[in-house]
Amino acid sequence: MKNLYLNLNISLIGIKIITQRKDIKIFLKNKYSDYVISNEEYLTKKNKYKIFLNINNKPKIREEKNNFYLDYHSPKIFFTGFNDRFRSIFSKILVNERGLLLHGSCLVKNSKSYIFIGKEGAGKSTIRKICSQLVCLGDDTAVVRRIKGQWFSFGSPFYQKTNLAYPNLKKRIGGIFLLSKAKFNLISQLSFKSRIKILLDNYLGNFNNKIYKKTNHNFQRKVFDNILSLVFSVEVQKLSFKKDRLFLKLLINQPKFKKTKQNRNKILSKVNKLAAAKNNLSKLSWIKAVGDLSFLEKCKVINELSWEFEIGKGLTIKKAAAVFSKPDFNSAHKIIVDKYLKKLNKNSQKILSTSFIVIKKGEDYEIIDGNHRAIAIWKYLNKFGKTGIFFFLLGEKNND
Repeated sequence: MKNLYLNLNISLIGIKIITQRKDIKIFLKNKYSDYVISNEEYLTKKNKYKIFLNINNKPKIREEKNNFYLDYHSPKIFFTGFNDRFRSIFSKILVNERGLLLHGSCLVKNSKSYIFIGKEGAGKSTIRKICSQLVCLGDDTAVVRRIKGQWFSFGSPFYQKTNLAYPNLKKRIGGIFLLSKAKFNLISQLSFKSRIKILLDNYLGNFNNKIYKKTNHNFQRKVFDNILSLVFSVEVQKLSFKKDRLFLKLLINQPKFKKTKQNRNKILSKVNKLAAAKNNLSKLSWIKAVGDLSFLEKCKVINELSWEFEIGKGLTIKKAAAVFSKPDFNSAHKIIVDKYLKKLNKNSQKILSTSFIVIKKGEDYEIIDGNHRAIAIWKYLNKFGKTGIFFFLLGEKNND
């Protein structure tokens, strides 16, 4: 029988599926329609691979250089199984072409792609549903590849939870985020070790895949090299988010942390002074974070006698602001807050450069520097129905 060819372009890699059945070629062509290219276009690709599809009731994959031989049931009858095996083959191809398949959803905003990864239930589908108006390049599989020193996301042709192939697009990666559902929006840095582990945990590869029973150490080395390259080139951070679209402002308007020696010394000096007063602070790991008003208002006021005496113990910034707003309430702290509030009314740009030092205690966060500013800012923004983006130096126990 005559061989029939279906040429695909996936992440700028040429894939030629070869079958002897016309009905299967037409079926797959309809399934992957946005990725179909002509034979002439396929021949122009520098990176070309062939997949020989043989209809067989005994599933098996064999590899010879750039050729793959897939024995499987008819895709028309068992498309999900075929799709999974096709994805597994492409995962190996992609690693050889400086790329990776990640277990995550991928959205496009302002011409950049943002990848959201995490375990089942972390919020990948929730993010996609909240941002349904944004272009999605994959709801459970993120295709990423390095081209000329830069990392890009590509549309995923592989059918996932929404049972469709995604647009065949190429977008530069704006960030990768480990998801965590919360009652606030906060982007926080991760240690280098954590970033490597997170990407390894969310790599959709063949280390433990039954299809590839033999361990290929050269292939594993390529995976690690690609992950290292990705970590050095793209920010991998933690995103704690609530079920609204406000977290998008953190992604696209995230301020750049100042890296000047003067700024660094100023922050370290302040932390050291605080650590001298409270010895346990010196044992914490300090990371940079960016959050909005939903995080700031849930931070607790520092647990000190002067604050406890005036407003009580364990109040959040939001509740402390409510106490300070009472007409008959007067205190030394309120005077300082009111002075800062007057400055904000004259120059609201001060909000944009505001930073706070916060420590994490269990599930709670406590501001240990910047309480007066935080309360004044909350009152100002709440009055005008606005939100803001703030810097945080976050101290927490080192779990590495």
